[in-house]
Amino acid sequence: MMEIEADSGVENINTARIASITNIPLPEIQKLLNLTFTDSELEDYVRIVKEASVKRSLKNYMADNLEIECVKLLSGLEDFIAENKDRLLNREDKSTNLFEIIKEGNKISMELAGRTVKCIGIESGLKKLDEYTSGWANGQYVIIAGRPSIGKSALSIQWALNAAKHDIPGLIISNEMTKRMYYTRIMSSHLRITHGKIVRGYLKRDELNSMFEFQKDTFLQNLKFEFNCDDEIVLREMVERHVMKNNIKYVIMDHLQQWYSHKKTASREQELSLVSRAVKALAFKYEIPFVVIAQLNRKCEDQQRAPILSDLRDTGSIEQDADVVIFIHDESKIENRRKKKEYIVSVMNNERLCIIAKNRDGRQVQFKLIWDGDLQTYYNHEDGGISV
Repeated sequence: MMEIEADSGVENINTARIASITNIPLPEIQKLLNLTFTDSELEDYVRIVKEASVKRSLKNYMADNLEIECVKLLSGLEDFIAENKDRLLNREDKSTNLFEIIKEGNKISMELAGRTVKCIGIESGLKKLDEYTSGWANGQYVIIAGRPSIGKSALSIQWALNAAKHDIPGLIISNEMTKRMYYTRIMSSHLRITHGKIVRGYLKRDELNSMFEFQKDTFLQNLKFEFNCDDEIVLREMVERHVMKNNIKYVIMDHLQQWYSHKKTASREQELSLVSRAVKALAFKYEIPFVVIAQLNRKCEDQQRAPILSDLRDTGSIEQDADVVIFIHDESKIENRRKKKEYIVSVMNNERLCIIAKNRDGRQVQFKLIWDGDLQTYYNHEDGGISV
């Protein structure tokens, strides 16, 4: 126990000086000197007094310097505005008027008038799909969705190959498949060699020769690839680079649910909404179509029905942002589940139901495509489409 008394052992303490240093009133100091403290209590009190002193010093500094710093900041802002006034006021005017819109529209209509297939965008090579969508148009945000292993990526690859053969350069960004997977699918689709044979290497001499001959085709340079890119900031930089350097006319992303936003969000749904809006903004900015692969949740299978827009996994604002939403559906899976035959390999079914569930520039419709799983290729079906 340590005792501090005002009239015993502390006569030499200059209480007035203590008061001036600590800003504690003199009566309070004299009162404190008459108290009895333990060592730990005294240490705690000294710490509290020290912290209070630091806070007062910081408060005084802020009061003295905040106004000065604000003046400096405003002065710097005024200098920036003065230096960039001409650039800010003389920005390129990107607005337009109704006359220019109609003029451009009439030009497109004149070009379409002489065509057999009325496509305003890039054709897929599949008659019904091109007829109902009019091709993938500039600035469009297109979603191709379905359950896993249904043929979504194969459809996008087939469309990209068709564009490349017509000298239309494009970009595929994949977080889903490797270079080897693209190689086997493209070789199978283009050369009509069974996919399994390419994967396992069961190839004849003439098939190997045709694969090496395919390597010489000049149109292969029209299709660019990027792998392992899953951030929206990287996406912006990547698209701008390929637009400027390679003059790409479309982008395919495989698939949407593997992308992330750099911004903190409360849920995965909100995060995907940010990514979706970024894709929409890029399509609008560069006036090129973005075809994005997306996964569906299990509800359509569990409820034994065809997919609907709300089945888009972690949907967020995807269904609102997209201009076109296409579902690839295997009806045989539903039939198998009804018959309790869930393990039947659905690749044996050679039909896929193509459902255009959203179409800003056309009608909602569903039609069938022939699916050849061995060649990873879609073909036109003789049946017409059914409005939905």
